[in-house]
Amino acid sequence: MLLSCRAANDEMLADYTAQNQRALRVLASEHGIIPKPLPESVLRRLKQLSLEVLEELAAEDDMVARVYASYREFQRNTSQWLEISEKAYFDARLLGGTGNYSP
Repeated sequence: MLLSCRAANDEMLADYTAQNQRALRVLASEHGIIPKPLPESVLRRLKQLSLEVLEELAAEDDMVARVYASYREFQRNTSQWLEISEKAYFDARLLGGTGNYSP
């Protein structure tokens, strides 16, 4: 069962990755839509508001508090590794401007 779930998840992730890039191309070429990243100030505000909501929910429900605490611990434990693995990999792919999207 676990192996089947893992395989289904891997297949779904690969499919969504492939389909998302195709959909992005259609948005640009057929509809003139070029998605852009949100400004850092907006992302910071969204993060702040999200944290406030999560803290409120955790204060009201023990299960939410336990899940949220586990999630925060996971983030703390993985952030250093992600900095030198996935983030470094994607940053390297952007060198020379090859990662910028253009239709």
